[in-house]
Amino acid sequence: MLNRRYVRIKAFQSLYLYSQHENIDMKAVHSFYKNSIDKLWLSYLHTLSLVSKFYQQIENSLDTEKSKYILLDQEIFKFNKLLCNKVLIKLYNSEVLDKQINNATAGWDKDLDKIPHLYVEFLESKPTSKYLSIENPTFDDDKKFVTDIVKYFFNTSELFNGLYEDAYFNWIDDKPVVLSYTLKFTDSLTENTDIKELSKEKDWNEVMGFGDNLIEKFVSNNEILSGYIEKHCKNWESDRIALTDQIILKLGTVEFLYFESIPVKVSMNEYIELAKVYSTPQSGKFVNGVLDSISKDIKQEGKLIKKGRGLVE
Repeated sequence: MLNRRYVRIKAFQSLYLYSQHENIDMKAVHSFYKNSIDKLWLSYLHTLSLVSKFYQQIENSLDTEKSKYILLDQEIFKFNKLLCNKVLIKLYNSEVLDKQINNATAGWDKDLDKIPHLYVEFLESKPTSKYLSIENPTFDDDKKFVTDIVKYFFNTSELFNGLYEDAYFNWIDDKPVVLSYTLKFTDSLTENTDIKELSKEKDWNEVMGFGDNLIEKFVSNNEILSGYIEKHCKNWESDRIALTDQIILKLGTVEFLYFESIPVKVSMNEYIELAKVYSTPQSGKFVNGVLDSISKDIKQEGKLIKKGRGLVE
């Protein structure tokens, strides 16, 4: 689900772009940030569209098999059984979902040639083989099958992940979030209710706004932030500190100074982890030490103002 950790990553990536280009304006940074999160939702719809496409492929396979001179009962049985999966039927027949996918241009029109290859993987996968072995599958069996298929493609399929890496910037970051959305959707399906229009979480705009505020405070207070970094990195010239580390340190300092409801330890832990993943092997320890020093300095200056239960020391 969309959360502050994910938004911090997107804000960091947007500010990295900003810091590499002297002439880029704030509008462009906010636009890059917004588009990167919008693509998260788009890739989620794209995934649901793929599952629906598989159902269409199964229908085509059955028609092809029936047109053969020599009928293979085993193949016909397989396709008929898959076509009876109630969850696949719901996805394929949902006009609401189809409309939402088309309106978001999240279909597979540009990659129709890849569908047959993904479909072959679908048929040959372990989840499909396991499902076909169930004698009289229940709705829960049908749902588990679709869930297992989704997990298979996200975690195993090189073709699937390659396509998404080409289509979606930073798919590696987005993948676990899109997977969680998709699994939550399949888990919510019930046998006797239709699919309703998909909606973002109630706090979607609030969480997105957190990232916008991070970016705005970073840019508008860049000189102040740079001053803290220089003061607490006296043994390091600024050009010797990795750009990624500089941005991470400034973001942590932004939260110390301007986000009263976020505990210092939370901000530190988040940016230490971000440094470990997106910067150099030594960055985690470096960021930990510098942010700890900066937080103590800000507290001594009387500028470390934290409000809320458990935040006031």
